[in-house]
Amino acid sequence: MAGTSSSIISNVLSSLKRLSHFMLPSSSLASSSSSIVGKDATIAEVNSIHERLMKDLSRLSRMLRRIQALLHDAEEREVCDKQIQHWLYELREVSYDVEDILDQYDYQVIKQQVEEMTTTVETKTSLKMKQADDNDDFYDCQLSLSSNNSIKIPISGDMAMRIIDIIRKFDEIANDRKALALTTKDAPRRSGLDDVLKRPSSSALVDDSNVFGREDEKRKIIELLMSHSDRENSIIPIVGMGGVGKTTLAQLIYNDPAVCQHFSPKIWVHVSEEFDVLRITKEIITSVVGSSRYNDNNNLNDLQCILKEALSEKRFLLILDDIWNEKPHMWEALRAPFSGNGIGKIIITTRSMSVACIMQTVPPFELGCLDEEKSWLLFQKYAFCGWKLDQQQNFEQIGRGITKKCGRLPLALKVIGGFLRYEVREQVWMDVLCNNLWELERAKDLILPALRISYNHLPMYLKPCFLYASLFPKGHYFTQVELTRMWIAQGYIQLMGTKRLLEDIAFEFFEDLVRRSFFQCTKYDKLFTLHDMVHDLARSITRNETCSLLNFDEMKNVNEKAKHIFIQHVMVDRALLFGAIRTFYNVGPFPYSSSIKLYPCTFIKESLSSLGCLRVLVFDAPEFECNIQFTDLIGNLRQLRYLFIHARTIQLAEYSLCSLYKLQTLQLGSFYLNMLPSAIEKLINLRHLVIHCHDIEMLPKSIGQLQNLLTLIIDFFHKDVISYDMENLKSHLNLPHYYSRRDGQHSCIGWLKPLINMRGSLNIYGLQNVVSPEDAKSAHLHSKPHIKNLTLSWRNNKVDDECNKREKAILDNLQPHTNLEELTIHGYSGNNFPTWFGNPHFSNLAKVRLIDFNNNEEWRFFPLSGLPSLRSLEITNIEGIWRMGQDFWYHNVPPNGHENYSTDIHVDFHSFEYLKNKGMHEWKEWPTVKNGYFSSLKHLRIFHCQNLELISTLPSNLVEFEVQSCDELEYMALHDSFGPLLGLQKVIINNCRLLKSVKGLNNLLGTLKILKLCHCYLLHHHQDEYNHHSHTSLSYKQDMAYVINCPMMEEWCQWHGFTYGDKDQHGRLLDLVAHVAFEEQLEWDP
Repeated sequence: MAGTSSSIISNVLSSLKRLSHFMLPSSSLASSSSSIVGKDATIAEVNSIHERLMKDLSRLSRMLRRIQALLHDAEEREVCDKQIQHWLYELREVSYDVEDILDQYDYQVIKQQVEEMTTTVETKTSLKMKQADDNDDFYDCQLSLSSNNSIKIPISGDMAMRIIDIIRKFDEIANDRKALALTTKDAPRRSGLDDVLKRPSSSALVDDSNVFGREDEKRKIIELLMSHSDRENSIIPIVGMGGVGKTTLAQLIYNDPAVCQHFSPKIWVHVSEEFDVLRITKEIITSVVGSSRYNDNNNLNDLQCILKEALSEKRFLLILDDIWNEKPHMWEALRAPFSGNGIGKIIITTRSMSVACIMQTVPPFELGCLDEEKSWLLFQKYAFCGWKLDQQQNFEQIGRGITKKCGRLPLALKVIGGFLRYEVREQVWMDVLCNNLWELERAKDLILPALRISYNHLPMYLKPCFLYASLFPKGHYFTQVELTRMWIAQGYIQLMGTKRLLEDIAFEFFEDLVRRSFFQCTKYDKLFTLHDMVHDLARSITRNETCSLLNFDEMKNVNEKAKHIFIQHVMVDRALLFGAIRTFYNVGPFPYSSSIKLYPCTFIKESLSSLGCLRVLVFDAPEFECNIQFTDLIGNLRQLRYLFIHARTIQLAEYSLCSLYKLQTLQLGSFYLNMLPSAIEKLINLRHLVIHCHDIEMLPKSIGQLQNLLTLIIDFFHKDVISYDMENLKSHLNLPHYYSRRDGQHSCIGWLKPLINMRGSLNIYGLQNVVSPEDAKSAHLHSKPHIKNLTLSWRNNKVDDECNKREKAILDNLQPHTNLEELTIHGYSGNNFPTWFGNPHFSNLAKVRLIDFNNNEEWRFFPLSGLPSLRSLEITNIEGIWRMGQDFWYHNVPPNGHENYSTDIHVDFHSFEYLKNKGMHEWKEWPTVKNGYFSSLKHLRIFHCQNLELISTLPSNLVEFEVQSCDELEYMALHDSFGPLLGLQKVIINNCRLLKSVKGLNNLLGTLKILKLCHCYLLHHHQDEYNHHSHTSLSYKQDMAYVINCPMMEEWCQWHGFTYGDKDQHGRLLDLVAHVAFEEQLEWDP
């Protein structure tokens, strides 16, 4: 837990710096004597205490910096030293205490700032964000006043005495560190620690009879080894978490007969933590020349020359096992002898994707855990060795439970299986199944070191971030957005002197933990989890500081010193008694479940008022009626930085929550939310405001005064959407929404103007309700450089000339910043596009989506050909596109490129990475693609183009092409201007019932990876192509090539070796196609 202690100490040091800025000088204390020591205190007594306090605070700062330098050594030694464990615990507790006291003072400073801000215009203009290094900067989350109007606030007598008492405790802790002989981070590691944590060296030998489930991985890597040209010096990284079997897989490859025959010499070097270039070079030479005669030579240049000559023209295989080095220059030094010796191959194993990226020449091979059945086979091999069959059957059910508990991690399966091999008592097996694996001595001795070494290699700033994730129970999914904001709320993210947003730094930390295999991606997009064994590792370090409760009976196990509590389906009022907690994460029953309902009466005042240290509060209780009294109690939690409430109803008053001056994230989700507080501008540190509700009675204009706001989501969803699991809603909270409504203030979007720091995505729905183009212009979207994804959506039932002109003018005035990367326009009814649309100055714009255009007039061209980076164009339900020929795509395009591009004349609609067309009701033909245009375009998708009759040409660099539900489409050619699209890898044509011909399809069958033809009843092959091409040995993966309900293509399928099917035979695949189309349709329904 030294990482957490270090983070707390950093926060304390920052607070001490601010404290000295805002404390009254001694000369000003006479009038404040009652505040610091009491009403009867003399000026001399006040000055004496003040002077002592200032000296003690200065000494505390120096002391904390010295202690911080020792934490790395203390954390390594706590594994085997109980005294160190106790010392770290005391340090952490006292650090928490001093941080809480300084935060209370900090709150008083901010409170006075807010009060002055609301009473004087001058103060309002003097407010600035103050960075930790005293430089005014937006990027810090702590507000203060500029020096010309600084506030000086006295410290109360109680606070002063508490600080002095805590400093005395720090003195004792500082003295204890001398007795413990702690050393700084740069000191050499103690030899005793190696015995505890060091992994044994690996060798190339392996007993393959004890290996299960790595056949596919072995085959794929051997194919990589054999497939690359002998002229390449390929480096293949194998990446995975500790204990997953990277070394074992490398051993299997090293000893494979085909590899042995192909490569000579073969070299195996166990590198481990110390990346010593000289030592590694000597070991490689010894293996190559078969002699240790060069071991006494310490001249690296001589050794590398010897190695280069020894490997010259040899087809060698080098395996570097267990690499931790993340310094590129050290790798470059090691690889020097291999440069130019291009017929060798190198395999490395590492836990870090960062290491892999430094060393790789081919994409890393990520090794996951075993599947369920292979895990069971491996466990059986170790646990039941020598057992009789009837004995195995008696223990199989328990054994399968233990296998699941090991998280399919090979190392854990071997260790626990080996431990149970000699245990025939059922109670022992049940103890393993029901208890923490770390309580087993064998697990401590073998599994813990393998995983703990990864933790020890984490930078100190990443350790508290990783440990905090163990707040969630095993198997819980979390999002990057949610967890990083909680890190910031806890103070784990420091600015480190750079002008960067805390969120950006936190995202980098998160991605670093993913690269190091601490966080695992899941099958669900944007959701992550901890492997069970990694979760156990974190809990073994945090001990009692983090607690997850999944049922009421576990309440008795909560330690009174717990700081972070996760509760699921538990009577919450019983849990709100731990005043020292900093995180309270409550997940109630899912909506409409039969679980017990929670009512306000269960939340007594004492429960919430005792949580004065709370930083993060997540209250997810879908059946809860959240009344004003309850929200007012939450409003008293002055240190709160992160607040999430999901309840059936939420009632707020004018000033509810408005005293939470430190609040950074406010997220509310409910069927009914009566209002947002009109004084919301007082939340001067608010960075993320997220509202999901069916309706809201009042939305205050003062939101526009939240100038530090980075994320704004105001999402009015329909009644049939409220039943969505809130966990799913959380996964989309990085997408800000605003719904413009016809009534009153909600029809105005001009209040977006001051929110210049909004980041990520901005989705504006209901633009049909915007009163005037001037209001759209006042939103100043062009002044928001951090908006990367923009959605502009209309929903019109009636379209007339006046509406068309107004919408065109509105879209013209909603011009975004040129940093934009993705643009979606939905429901547009204008006659043409504004001048900014398609301008090449939007050099980062990679994806454009055009959906449900309502204009009935013909669209002759779309002006997108000048966009240099456009990779994706999606088109859905656009009425009025009659033809897509040469003029449609390249209207007004100069022959020499887009340097003569004119935004006054609308160019075509020609760019497509995803020409997603779910309903283009009027297409007619496609253009001839010119050189220099659509060079980045890879994917084109077209859905529901009801009047599209002919596709004559496609962009040259297309990789994916998909057409669905184009009822009038008759002819199509998979060509560009010069011939077949040889780069095309995926073709899907579905439900085009009048389609008769797809010219050029046969030319692509040798290169396509995915081919799906469905419900094209009139489709037949080109006879001339059919006679001249005989691709009879095509190889597609299962379900990657099929033809369904295209009766005139059955003979063609037989000729090329495809399986033809009708609906009865391939119902599952048809359902899959329909499901994909339905999901894509939902994607555009705001």
